[in-house]
Amino acid sequence: MAPSQPLRRPGRIYRSASRSSTYAGRPPRSRAPKRWSQVADTRCNPLPQASWGNFSLRFRRPQRFDLPTWSEVHRFLLGLEGVILLPSKAGQNPVYEYYQSSTRALARFVGYQPTDSDDLGLLFELPLPCPHYFALETITMPVALARELGLKVEFYPLQFKETEESALQVEYAQSPLFSSEDIILDSLLEYWRQANSQARALWEREHGPSPQYRRSWLEVVWEYRLLSQMLSQRYLRNARRYQYPDIHFYQDLQSAKVYTLCEWPNLQPMAFPVVDLIKLSDLPSPFPKEGKIVEARALFRLGKAWLKKEQIPIKHYLTRDNLHSPEFLEFIESLPSQLTGPYRQVEYAEIEDI
Repeated sequence: MAPSQPLRRPGRIYRSASRSSTYAGRPPRSRAPKRWSQVADTRCNPLPQASWGNFSLRFRRPQRFDLPTWSEVHRFLLGLEGVILLPSKAGQNPVYEYYQSSTRALARFVGYQPTDSDDLGLLFELPLPCPHYFALETITMPVALARELGLKVEFYPLQFKETEESALQVEYAQSPLFSSEDIILDSLLEYWRQANSQARALWEREHGPSPQYRRSWLEVVWEYRLLSQMLSQRYLRNARRYQYPDIHFYQDLQSAKVYTLCEWPNLQPMAFPVVDLIKLSDLPSPFPKEGKIVEARALFRLGKAWLKKEQIPIKHYLTRDNLHSPEFLEFIESLPSQLTGPYRQVEYAEIEDI
């Protein structure tokens, strides 16, 4: 099934997966003794119950390969950047969690007791609903796993039943909707889109319409977040010790419009990402105690005497030296206030990119 639109290839994980062989002519793997130590297999429970809040993939033995050992699976998963084995207690299945603090993307691999000799006993789960970029970032991992260890990837769609208590009963289908020994990322992304749309519709039953943000703008946010550590380190080493603020999403509860926002406390030296709004806090009198939210574009465009634009490695703005002057305080007092009505902070995973 062809994807509905062109896809961008994400970074390091995809490149690593792309370099892996498709193993078209590889002989069955050898079971000769390995030099490295074996890892204890702590899987003790069956396949986890289906959940409408997850996009799930399973792994099985293809015809031309043997299944890898659990030690091989364990080592490969911990070799993926950002993946850690979560602490567990006796009687719990092992969980390998991926979390990218820059983009907020979250996914996990869950081990379970195999149902038959062809079942690897490993489940990949991506929490739903989530933005498109979360899928681009995380689904590369099961693709890399399947290519490296010679596995078949299967996707079992979910089946829903309304119970008498008006709750949803969720089960896996008996047979896979997708099963492939030569896995292609675009194919999995198409099934993710379908599952994500279904999960978002269910999420909206409880929470109301999803907060929406344009995909092209969202990708700019991801780029800033990926560069935030480098930029913050650069400016913290500077003699003036600029701060590099985090980017948050806020939604106007009256218009439902979503904005990116960063906070500027006490007019301290700051390196600003390009955002929609800036919240100035800890301001001197006569500003309100809760601070003031202004349009970032107006601040950057009209405040050139107090902020300068930098283009490398990505466009951002630096403060100058005279921020506590009466002229600058008068300038920010003249800027119209934004988000004057009720608003709320929105989590990254809630965003629907359009």
